[in-house]
Amino acid sequence: MLVLLHEPSLPIRLRLLSALSREHTVEVVEAGVEPIRAVRRVMPELFLVGLHADSEPALRLLRTVRTDGAAPPLLGVVEQPPHHVGPELAIERWGADGWLGDPEDVEAFVLELARGPRPVRRGVVVRGLWTRLAGVMRRSR
Repeated sequence: MLVLLHEPSLPIRLRLLSALSREHTVEVVEAGVEPIRAVRRVMPELFLVGLHADSEPALRLLRTVRTDGAAPPLLGVVEQPPHHVGPELAIERWGADGWLGDPEDVEAFVLELARGPRPVRRGVVVRGLWTRLAGVMRRSR
Protein backbone atom coordinates (compact mmCIF):
# COMPACT_ATOMS: atom_id res chain seq x y z
CA MET A 1 0.00 0.00 0.00
CA LEU A 2 1.22 3.50 -0.79
CA VAL A 3 1.03 5.59 2.39
CA LEU A 4 1.48 9.36 2.68
CA LEU A 5 2.41 10.43 6.21
CA HIS A 6 1.82 13.92 7.61
CA GLU A 7 3.12 13.91 11.19
CA PRO A 8 4.66 17.11 12.59
CA SER A 9 6.44 15.42 15.52
CA LEU A 10 9.80 14.01 14.40
CA PRO A 11 10.01 11.18 16.99
CA ILE A 12 6.50 9.98 16.19
CA ARG A 13 7.09 10.37 12.46
CA LEU A 14 10.23 8.22 12.68
CA ARG A 15 8.40 5.51 14.67
CA LEU A 16 5.55 5.43 12.18
CA LEU A 17 7.92 5.46 9.22
CA SER A 18 9.95 2.60 10.68
CA ALA A 19 6.90 0.45 11.38
CA LEU A 20 5.14 1.15 8.08
CA SER A 21 8.11 0.90 5.73
CA ARG A 22 8.52 -2.84 6.44
CA GLU A 23 5.33 -3.66 4.53
CA HIS A 24 4.36 -0.48 2.67
CA THR A 25 5.77 2.24 0.45
CA VAL A 26 5.79 5.38 2.58
CA GLU A 27 6.13 9.00 1.48
CA VAL A 28 6.42 11.81 4.03
CA VAL A 29 5.00 15.31 3.65
CA GLU A 30 8.11 17.42 4.06
CA ALA A 31 8.16 20.62 6.11
CA GLY A 32 7.08 23.62 4.07
CA VAL A 33 5.11 21.53 1.56
CA GLU A 34 1.37 22.06 1.46
CA PRO A 35 -0.14 18.68 2.45
CA ILE A 36 -3.01 18.87 -0.05
CA ARG A 37 -0.47 19.32 -2.87
CA ALA A 38 1.45 16.30 -1.61
CA VAL A 39 -1.75 14.23 -1.67
CA ARG A 40 -2.45 15.32 -5.26
CA ARG A 41 1.13 14.60 -6.33
CA VAL A 42 1.61 11.24 -4.59
CA MET A 43 -2.00 9.96 -4.92
CA PRO A 44 -1.66 7.63 -1.92
CA GLU A 45 -3.97 4.78 -0.99
CA LEU A 46 -3.75 5.91 2.65
CA PHE A 47 -3.12 9.38 4.07
CA LEU A 48 -2.11 9.31 7.76
CA VAL A 49 -2.45 12.62 9.61
CA GLY A 50 -1.00 13.28 13.06
CA LEU A 51 -3.11 15.32 15.48
CA HIS A 52 -1.69 17.28 18.38
CA ALA A 53 -2.94 19.98 20.77
CA ASP A 54 -3.68 22.41 17.92
CA SER A 55 -5.59 19.94 15.78
CA GLU A 56 -7.95 22.28 13.94
CA PRO A 57 -5.73 22.76 10.82
CA ALA A 58 -5.14 19.01 10.53
CA LEU A 59 -8.85 18.28 10.87
CA ARG A 60 -9.69 20.84 8.19
CA LEU A 61 -7.09 19.11 6.01
CA LEU A 62 -8.99 15.81 6.41
CA ARG A 63 -12.18 17.40 5.17
CA THR A 64 -10.36 19.05 2.25
CA VAL A 65 -8.74 15.78 1.17
CA ARG A 66 -12.06 13.93 1.54
CA THR A 67 -13.79 16.35 -0.85
CA ASP A 68 -10.86 17.17 -3.16
CA GLY A 69 -10.94 14.40 -5.73
CA ALA A 70 -13.06 11.74 -7.30
CA ALA A 71 -11.26 8.94 -5.43
CA PRO A 72 -9.84 10.26 -2.15
CA PRO A 73 -7.43 8.04 -0.23
CA LEU A 74 -8.30 6.33 3.01
CA LEU A 75 -7.85 8.87 5.80
CA GLY A 76 -6.29 7.76 9.06
CA VAL A 77 -5.78 9.88 12.16
CA VAL A 78 -2.93 9.30 14.61
CA GLU A 79 -3.53 11.11 17.89
CA GLN A 80 -1.04 11.01 20.74
CA PRO A 81 -2.31 11.07 24.31
CA PRO A 82 -3.78 13.17 25.78
CA HIS A 83 -6.47 12.82 23.13
CA HIS A 84 -7.95 16.23 22.36
CA VAL A 85 -10.22 15.14 19.54
CA GLY A 86 -10.93 11.43 20.00
CA PRO A 87 -12.28 8.93 17.52
CA GLU A 88 -15.89 10.07 17.49
CA LEU A 89 -15.12 13.59 16.32
CA ALA A 90 -12.34 12.54 13.96
CA ILE A 91 -14.49 9.96 12.21
CA GLU A 92 -18.01 11.37 12.36
CA ARG A 93 -17.40 15.10 12.11
CA TRP A 94 -14.18 15.33 10.11
CA GLY A 95 -14.51 12.35 7.79
CA ALA A 96 -11.59 10.17 8.87
CA ASP A 97 -11.80 6.47 8.00
CA GLY A 98 -10.07 5.38 11.20
CA TRP A 99 -8.43 6.62 14.39
CA LEU A 100 -5.24 5.41 16.05
CA GLY A 101 -4.52 6.43 19.64
CA ASP A 102 -1.12 4.75 19.94
CA PRO A 103 1.50 4.80 17.14
CA GLU A 104 2.80 1.41 18.31
CA ASP A 105 -0.32 -0.22 16.81
CA VAL A 106 0.10 1.34 13.37
CA GLU A 107 0.62 -1.86 11.36
CA ALA A 108 -2.48 -3.56 12.78
CA PHE A 109 -4.39 -0.30 12.28
CA VAL A 110 -3.44 -0.10 8.59
CA LEU A 111 -4.51 -3.71 8.04
CA GLU A 112 -7.89 -3.06 9.69
CA LEU A 113 -8.34 0.15 7.73
CA ALA A 114 -7.69 -1.65 4.44
CA ARG A 115 -10.44 -4.19 5.30
CA GLY A 116 -13.09 -1.51 5.39
CA PRO A 117 -14.67 -0.92 8.78
CA ARG A 118 -13.73 2.26 10.59
CA PRO A 119 -11.16 0.96 13.07
CA VAL A 120 -10.55 2.68 16.38
CA ARG A 121 -7.39 1.55 18.17
CA ARG A 122 -7.06 3.30 21.50
CA GLY A 123 -3.82 1.70 22.62
CA VAL A 124 -2.84 0.99 26.20
CA VAL A 125 -3.97 3.45 28.85
CA VAL A 126 -1.01 3.33 31.18
CA ARG A 127 -2.60 5.28 34.02
CA GLY A 128 -5.59 2.95 34.04
CA LEU A 129 -3.38 -0.11 33.97
CA TRP A 130 -1.32 1.11 36.92
CA THR A 131 -4.48 1.95 38.84
CA ARG A 132 -5.88 -1.56 38.27
CA LEU A 133 -2.56 -3.17 39.28
CA ALA A 134 -2.38 -1.07 42.43
CA GLY A 135 -5.93 -2.13 43.32
CA VAL A 136 -5.06 -5.81 42.84
CA MET A 137 -1.95 -5.39 44.96
CA ARG A 138 -3.97 -3.76 47.78
CA ARG A 139 -6.63 -6.49 47.72
CA SER A 140 -4.02 -9.27 47.85
CA ARG A 141 -2.48 -7.98 51.09
